[in-house]
Amino acid sequence: MTEQETIFKEIVDNSQDVATKSQQISNLTKQQELASNQIFTTLKEISLGIRNFVTSTVTTSKIAEDLSEMSSGSRRRLKGSRPRRTKTDDGRGTDQAGRTQR
Repeated sequence: MTEQETIFKEIVDNSQDVATKSQQISNLTKQQELASNQIFTTLKEISLGIRNFVTSTVTTSKIAEDLSEMSSGSRRRLKGSRPRRTKTDDGRGTDQAGRTQR
């Protein structure tokens, strides 16, 4: 083999090596793009989950507030409707209707 043929063979071999490496880089770039898209999608889903959690927490808090207000109102109404006891001379109590309480 002449020197020119040897140089030409090296050029061809190097060109094939460059083509192979370029294809590998292209494949890896596509994989990286796919992985980046998956990460982006996952982050969007996490963000949506956090928004839903916040909405649920606000709703739960509002319901708890409403229940607390209802409970307070019920206690006030019950307190206002309870018969009041008064003491008799013998120390026993009577209700508003005058019935003796023990």
